[in-house]
Amino acid sequence: MINLAGTYQGGADEIKLKDAKASGLSTMNQNADKPWYDYINKIWANVKTTANGKEAWWVWIPRYAYKITTYAPEGTISEIIFVDNDDKPIDKEKYGDNLPTGYEIHPAFNQGGKTLKGIWMSKYEASQLTN
Repeated sequence: MINLAGTYQGGADEIKLKDAKASGLSTMNQNADKPWYDYINKIWANVKTTANGKEAWWVWIPRYAYKITTYAPEGTISEIIFVDNDDKPIDKEKYGDNLPTGYEIHPAFNQGGKTLKGIWMSKYEASQLTN
C-alpha cells in the first residue's frame, strides 16, 4: 500500500509504479512507467490516506465501458471492458479497435467535459465509531 499521509490524489492521473516505489513499494517487478495495477491479474491499485488521525482506503477504478444483459429467469449480468481515453478497448486482441455493440462508457468517467482515465473510490463503506 502507498501511504499518502494526508495528501490528496483525487481525480489526478493514476499513480505509476515509479511513484509507488518512491513511497516504499519495491517488490513489484514491472516497468516503472507502466501503471502499477493489473486488474486482469487481480492486482488492485490501493491507496491509504491519513488525515486528522483517521485513515481511508481507496481503490483506483480504471475507465471502462459496460453492458447490462438480463436473462430470464437467471437475472442480470454486467459485463465490462477497460478502455483508453478515446474509448477504444485496451484488449485489442479480444475486442478489436472498437467497442462491441451495446457497451457504453460509465458516466463517472466524464466529468464537466473532462475525460477521466479512472476514479478513486472508497474501498470500504464509511462508518462512524461510537464509544
